[in-house]
Amino acid sequence: MSEAPLEPGHYAVASLGQRCRGDHRPAASRPAGARRLVLRRLHRLAAKPLPPDDFETLLGSSMAVPTRIRANLASREIDGDDVLRALEVPLLVTHGRADTVVLPAMAEHVLATCTVAEPSWYEGVGHTPHLEEPERFNRELAGLTRRVRA
Repeated sequence: MSEAPLEPGHYAVASLGQRCRGDHRPAASRPAGARRLVLRRLHRLAAKPLPPDDFETLLGSSMAVPTRIRANLASREIDGDDVLRALEVPLLVTHGRADTVVLPAMAEHVLATCTVAEPSWYEGVGHTPHLEEPERFNRELAGLTRRVRA
């Protein structure tokens, strides 16, 4: 998938697939076809297979979000550069290089805009580094917390 350049101050989020028009109920209350669509989308989040328990948790949280909300998340533009430029506390930018939901260009933009941001790139990882490499994710987050508290 090629990445389109970002306009300054705008964050790109790639669409995960077709939107279910006219049905704004939570996915859990829709027909089995909607559940299959959510399952297909979830399999695209992670670049690595997730443990069954983690996948079920992800499925449950996704099924609770109405289609219209997911569609709006995928189509929004947010300009938070003023906040990023003013940030004075450490910011750990954790991002999977294989993320097709929030493109790696977004993390590059944050790193270029925020002087206190530090990168944590996960090679071969998708949108869920906390699930795909939980030991590393937890170690880095704990390290950031210790540094901030010191």
